[in-house]
Amino acid sequence: MLLSKGVASSLRGACDRRKVTLLKGRLSLLSLAAFFFCLNACANAAPLAKNIILFIGDGMGPGQLGCLLNHKRLTNKGQTNIEKFLREGTSGLVLTSPLDGFVTDSAAAGTAIACGRKTLPGMIGVDCQGRKLESILQRAKKLGKSTGLISTIRVTDATPASFGAHIHSRYLQRKIANQLVELEIDVLLSGGARYFTPEGTNLKDTYPDLYIGDSYFLKSNRRDKRDLIAEAREKGYTTVLSGPSFRSNDYGHVDKLLGLFASDALPYRIDVINKKLDIPSLKEMTDQALKVLAKNKDGFFLMVEGAKIDWACHANDAATLLHEMEEFDQALASGLDFVKDRDDTMLIMMADHETGGFGFSYKKLKRKAATYPLVTQERYEEYLDHLNKKTVMQIERQTASFAEILQEAGDSKEKLVALVEKHLNIKLSPQAARRIMLTDEGTGRQKIDDFSDFYPYRRNVRPALLARALAHRTGVVWSTGTHTSTPIVIIAKGPKEEKFKGVLHHVDVAKNMFSLFE
Repeated sequence: MLLSKGVASSLRGACDRRKVTLLKGRLSLLSLAAFFFCLNACANAAPLAKNIILFIGDGMGPGQLGCLLNHKRLTNKGQTNIEKFLREGTSGLVLTSPLDGFVTDSAAAGTAIACGRKTLPGMIGVDCQGRKLESILQRAKKLGKSTGLISTIRVTDATPASFGAHIHSRYLQRKIANQLVELEIDVLLSGGARYFTPEGTNLKDTYPDLYIGDSYFLKSNRRDKRDLIAEAREKGYTTVLSGPSFRSNDYGHVDKLLGLFASDALPYRIDVINKKLDIPSLKEMTDQALKVLAKNKDGFFLMVEGAKIDWACHANDAATLLHEMEEFDQALASGLDFVKDRDDTMLIMMADHETGGFGFSYKKLKRKAATYPLVTQERYEEYLDHLNKKTVMQIERQTASFAEILQEAGDSKEKLVALVEKHLNIKLSPQAARRIMLTDEGTGRQKIDDFSDFYPYRRNVRPALLARALAHRTGVVWSTGTHTSTPIVIIAKGPKEEKFKGVLHHVDVAKNMFSLFE
């Protein structure tokens, strides 16, 4: 059929207008898509977390968590903060192997957590060739955030050092102290004053309220005249070197805070309580650190270490472990309070490794087996000692650490027997006391007859022998005086917390933290 020219012209006009309309529609859709793409890109470019608070329980494996959780249940003391965190957050398991090894130390573990790279045991913030690695704390500083490190040992020890220093050996703590101050980390709270004071300084004379502990720690450990405390003041730090001074102030108004409360490591919490020492708790330090750091509108990074969990496990001292776990749990409450009703803060709790292979264990009966009638008219016969509440609660009644007991006992077997009865309400036999005090005539060191290769640290041999002597009364067993490869628990709450779910390695934890600041 043929159309007239007028009709054909009208149809062509209508088609052209339709094309223009469709083109405009397509352009509008493209513009809208581009708008949302840019919006999404901008959202992804912004940091996912303003703040990161990282709690590390040094040496805290599943057994150590079980020690605390079971104790709370047995004593009806309510739920722990760790339980609350498990319920609210996302949890996973973390493998802890170092480079070219299977069982890590705190330096390699700390470096992997802080920097996202495996390294060799003993190395701090460097790769296996000694090249510097950027830590999550240093990334935070680059972004204008405030930073802080807290520990219950020394701020120069392996875990905190891994976040702020770069050195091939964790034992070079004078150089680590130099680097921490030079980096100007905003909050440093811990022990270790003898690494910050000039050579020859008598710390008791200079800082009368400073905790000294053993007389070995009375003087500075430095080999030069640098006074890092004075240098810190020049850099704008408020410095405090005693528990009473720390407690009498509120540091929310300061921008930089250096608090050193012991010449070397802070004392065990069980001894702080028993001896009524005025030493800030981990929670008190965490609370003050958060006041200082939270003022920064750009955010902050804070690492809080329950370091003496590890030391208690090296010493095979279950009661002391329990007190350190309780202190760590109380400090975690500060982190949970801070993140409540916030969506800009990532809170993480984890460990660097497990120490000691701790556990309660059932054992052979040393008494006549008991029998119980059943409703089936049969009798149940007890054939192994599965421990009862009274046995397990023995560790709660201990009032001093093994380290404190043995230091006070010196080389006296009689004193040791008396102190064990005083602090544990257990009668230690003279034969057991003699074995604990026995020294090798060739080396002058304490002897351990089994698993000796797994007790390389001299200071931990006697505590381990004491633990073995008491095991039949406490039900506590230990597999080693060093670290194990046991996977550790991680809990995370905050932006992209699902990244911390499943089975990870330390380096994955670090990479996930870095991604939150990108």
